[in-house]
Amino acid sequence: MDTTCTRIALGNILVLLLRVPSPQLVSLAPNSLTHSLSPRAQSSFASSSTQLHTKTSIAPNPISRSKQGPYTLLRDFNASLNADVDDDPGHPDILFREYCINLEDGERLNVTFIPSITAHPDSYAFISGIEIVSMPPYLYYTNPDAGSTGVPKLAGVAGATYPTKNGYALETKYRLRVGGADIPSSRDTGMLRTWDADDKYVTSPSVLSVDYGRRTKLSFTETPNYTAPDEVYRTLRNMGRDDSMNMRFNLTWQLPVDSGFPYLLRLHFCQLNPQVHKPGDLIFYIFIQDQLVEDRADILSWSDEQKGVPVVIYDLLPHDPLDLLTLPSKVRPHATPKELVE
Repeated sequence: MDTTCTRIALGNILVLLLRVPSPQLVSLAPNSLTHSLSPRAQSSFASSSTQLHTKTSIAPNPISRSKQGPYTLLRDFNASLNADVDDDPGHPDILFREYCINLEDGERLNVTFIPSITAHPDSYAFISGIEIVSMPPYLYYTNPDAGSTGVPKLAGVAGATYPTKNGYALETKYRLRVGGADIPSSRDTGMLRTWDADDKYVTSPSVLSVDYGRRTKLSFTETPNYTAPDEVYRTLRNMGRDDSMNMRFNLTWQLPVDSGFPYLLRLHFCQLNPQVHKPGDLIFYIFIQDQLVEDRADILSWSDEQKGVPVVIYDLLPHDPLDLLTLPSKVRPHATPKELVE
């Protein structure tokens, strides 16, 4: 993506793109080099978290808005203010927004950038790059023919599920690789996604990072091999083997988010620990926003007792209260003989 040139307009910018019917990953990149406005990189949680937009919902922030068909993706968007809160040294000059939008047969992808001249007479719309990638139909959306497989559990409501229908537009918020370095788009599974290191989001003490390398060949029998790069499944965060210490704290990630939206989280797991031999050897709880979503997480049980088998679980935090500023995700050891939590 070339962000050294920027299209600026006092009127609307309409981009018409005809694509094949399927979900489309749409990436928008304003550039701060040409006009002291700027950026904040957004990604999703081996771990992914995703913000859901309905046809009537908006994402906050001034200067312009962006629309795709019936969806308002940004409204009163001020790139300069967003740049001021950016703390990503890897993308100091780029404000990146990523959306997943489904197209049906015969539909055209229209993206419009509209200056907010009613509220801000001197505002203008601008864009430096647009990147569009076709995606598998049920990578992020729920497959209606797959039964309960891949249907997100509703956090805080026992036994409730919440299918992610393709009528939603999804905005990527975080895409993190746990316990390892960044994975650039060139090493993704063909969809040009980036996977950011999780270091600055981990708030727990005494957390070890482990890389199992390529000692075990991965077998994608539970999830498609395009779901995430192999590297995502080969690194992890480890609480260690001190049972009494582990029971005193959670392994926690704090993720700043926007208020007023439900959030979809995809948690990626793969059991590669040589000290784990059978189901029950390693069990833990999973909490999202202090809501218990898994009371007996057992990766080896999920993978049909096979090591090296990546699995993904889906959780959905419902429409959050307006005071939600961070999305804490936690794991805690289960009271079992082995207290090694990954």
